[in-house]
Amino acid sequence: MTNYSLGINVSLKILNDKWAGLVVTNLATTPLDFMDLRKQIPGLSTLDLYNKLGELEQLNLLDLSEDAQVKLTANGEQLKQVLGELERWGARNTSPKLVAEY
Repeated sequence: MTNYSLGINVSLKILNDKWAGLVVTNLATTPLDFMDLRKQIPGLSTLDLYNKLGELEQLNLLDLSEDAQVKLTANGEQLKQVLGELERWGARNTSPKLVAEY
């Protein structure tokens, strides 16, 4: 029997991060070099991006090349699809009160 709650909890732990979803979303259409990715995410410091990329690489969600190119792995591509579904669900189910909180 599959333990669905474990899978959901692991997924939410990865996604319940200030920057992980934004990094994956910004890599959704094309690989980017480190500095271009940094420019795409306002408020994310260079050090925080460096640390986040290392974490996401350890989770096998992205690859970092020697020439500073960052691209999604097959696992990252799957997460991109999940994020897209979450975004669509949120857009359909967001109340004005929730929007005001963000």
